[in-house]
Amino acid sequence: MLKDIRLHLEKDNTKQEKLEKKLAEHIAVTQRKNINSFQRNIPSILPYVESPKLQNYALFCNKFGEFNIVDYGTGRTFYGLHPEREIEAQVNKYCQRCPYIDLSADVSYKQDVDTDSVTELEALPSYQQLMKQDPLPNQVECLVLLGCGIGTHIPILLQRLKIKYLVIYEPEPQYFQCSSLVADWQHIFDYAKQNGIGMFIQLEKDGRDIVNDIEELRFHEGIAGFHLFQHYNHPVFDSLYRDLTTRSWQDIKSNGINFQFSKHHNEYVTTWTA
Repeated sequence: MLKDIRLHLEKDNTKQEKLEKKLAEHIAVTQRKNINSFQRNIPSILPYVESPKLQNYALFCNKFGEFNIVDYGTGRTFYGLHPEREIEAQVNKYCQRCPYIDLSADVSYKQDVDTDSVTELEALPSYQQLMKQDPLPNQVECLVLLGCGIGTHIPILLQRLKIKYLVIYEPEPQYFQCSSLVADWQHIFDYAKQNGIGMFIQLEKDGRDIVNDIEELRFHEGIAGFHLFQHYNHPVFDSLYRDLTTRSWQDIKSNGINFQFSKHHNEYVTTWTA
């Protein structure tokens, strides 16, 4: 209900037109800067930035003057009414508790509880696992980011933490293209370069190759582990998060990720839930 785009738009058409003009002006400036930035930093992604092909997704400016994404087919927005506040709240949540995957770990978490019989939140194994997670340290060797979305969380994370390597997976190119139209990627790249941050953008990749990608980074750069940040809900992201927080890296290397593409209706969650 709250994702219905009609609730996000200004009822006064004249006011909404002014908001859309603001968006158009912002896009004109930002896209030009981002084209130049990707040309210098990751030219392989440049075609996505130069000629965005938005089919069923589009950017809009809501009645509060904030940018958001809408699915034309369903009329549902990606973020809620206040994207900036919601994204910052998500970053704050992960700074308080964030899973760390130790690449040398060989013991998986054992779940001895029948979740169907659990009546209290505190008794759920997933909740107990969450409570065991430590805060994000100020210095992060490697951060794996599941989802680019509109991109607002990326500069916040870069400025709050001292990250050595940042790996971003974004399976939906349209989300990234929306980001390239409104997010300041020039600032992101400049900040990364000034602070020696190695950044890898895996566009049209959902993370199912994470074992190979991380092992390659481990081989070349000697990383000992990585922190995991899931920006939005996606079948592969959900499977990755579940397995990476309950199984050892050695087990996952040997047996792969257990992907769950269909869920019970009681387990349904929207794309954005932060």
